[in-house]
Amino acid sequence: GVVMKNGAVITESATGTTAKGEVDMVRIINTGHDADMDETITNIKFRQTYHDLTGAEEHEVSDMVKISAVTESDWTQREESRSAYFKVSVVNSGVMEERLRLTAEGDMLLNTDSFIVDGPTGDTLIHGNLLVTSRDGTDEREIAITSSANTAGLRIEAGDSAAGTILVKGGE
Repeated sequence: GVVMKNGAVITESATGTTAKGEVDMVRIINTGHDADMDETITNIKFRQTYHDLTGAEEHEVSDMVKISAVTESDWTQREESRSAYFKVSVVNSGVMEERLRLTAEGDMLLNTDSFIVDGPTGDTLIHGNLLVTSRDGTDEREIAITSSANTAGLRIEAGDSAAGTILVKGGE
């Protein structure tokens, strides 16, 4: 193995002469541990040197993207104590912000919580409007509600007691 800075270890391995099976070509191990381990973060960080417009000889390096594996709980030898999530953060106007998270339960969150796909149920939650269109606005699009059961429904709720509105426009 190759020991990297800050305790991360990268190793390469092979299973032998067959190509079948799972091979850990790169393994990153955070060897830090303690009784309090929730939110312990192991990152892979991508950085870029920027061009200094002041004419300085030194061009500094800045963060671009960070891929993180994060513990959700205090990890022990008991398997049920070990849950984690995966997140991707990107820089926007100089600020690193989380944009994608995959939780231990299988949920996928985009922009922290603006678009959520619930892993166990498959339910999708959108904070904001839903727009279904083609890129150029010319192709037909539809929202289909299907069910293998005897019923499928569309529910529109507005406020506590206000009636919902369905607006249908179209055609010729």
